[in-house]
Amino acid sequence: MVLLHEIADAEHGGKAVLGMNEAMAAVDGNDRAGNEIIVGIAPLLGALRGQPPRDVRALARMAVKLGEALIAWDGEVAAVDLNPVMVFDTGAIALDALVEKC
Repeated sequence: MVLLHEIADAEHGGKAVLGMNEAMAAVDGNDRAGNEIIVGIAPLLGALRGQPPRDVRALARMAVKLGEALIAWDGEVAAVDLNPVMVFDTGAIALDALVEKC
């Protein structure tokens, strides 16, 4: 399971934090490198114990869509925390979400 936390920040374009077990990564929205945080954790989502690898692209799409939603909410939402996020061999789903209004 993974956690995905995104913060709206008008000055810096937002921030994203992605974590799994002991691994955490963060990115500043101005870097437009949201997928790079996924790449850093991607090896942990590989095939383990005979299971197929997890769908890292689905997780990346979720991170991008969440960032787009924060932009669309135009200052009405300060942060969104998706925890846990289940990443399957095909697809990903957030099991719980916390939305912090401005």
